Amino acid sequence: MKESNDNPKNWHLLKVRTNGDGTKTGFLTRLNKDGSVPAAFINWKYYGNQCSVSIEEKVYEYFRYGWKLLRYRIGASRPWAVLLHPDGYELEVYLESLFEILKDVEITDGELEGFFKWSERKLIRETY
Repeated sequence: MKESNDNPKNWHLLKVRTNGDGTKTGFLTRLNKDGSVPAAFINWKYYGNQCSVSIEEKVYEYFRYGWKLLRYRIGASRPWAVLLHPDGYELEVYLESLFEILKDVEITDGELEGFFKWSERKLIRETY
């Protein structure tokens, strides 16, 4: 099923920070209903420090192949899975939601088999 890039639900704001070890971490979000930028996006902090952002742009998020499971971490309020986005930066998703889709997904060398996209802090699998 081909998605339309006219659908505003598929457009996100993206910030990417370069970490000390050279890896990149992304933050995707949508605008608030009133069109404003979410405060969490503006004030994104990393271990209490304001992030040094190397990329900030509007991106179209769509189903694609090439997502890779890197690790998990325990946050202040919940556990997160850290994935490598096909565009080359890390994103975090709710670990429990990832477990749900992994019931029916094969992983080869860390790469998830199938087409997925990020949405609302979850990874969504394309269904036909």
